[in-house]
Amino acid sequence: MRVFILATENIYGGLHGMYEFDIVDVNDFDEADEIGREMSHGIIENYGNIMETLENEIDPDLEENSAEWEEALDDAIENDLNWTVYQIDESKARGVQDWVICATYTGELDEFVRRWCIPDN
Repeated sequence: MRVFILATENIYGGLHGMYEFDIVDVNDFDEADEIGREMSHGIIENYGNIMETLENEIDPDLEENSAEWEEALDDAIENDLNWTVYQIDESKARGVQDWVICATYTGELDEFVRRWCIPDN
């Protein structure tokens, strides 16, 4: 099945272009969720200000780069991941290439879902 995945993070929630989206073929929603998780994680790693914010929220009593500090950072990253998955409605998109569908995403998720996806998967 084809799905649309929109990944952001929880600090800015996609503001300032800090989001990623794609249409991918998957076997099930678990596979789509794993891809969305990886996409969201990539956003956090690629935007230094997000990582810096997360690092600043770690308990200052922990020694930086210690095992406990790294674990706290991993937990903060995990809590900041954010993505949504929508199944493409093939009755609306049959024969339409993925890049064409993606090109219609303008940041208006509700409009995009109405046009191309099965709502409320």
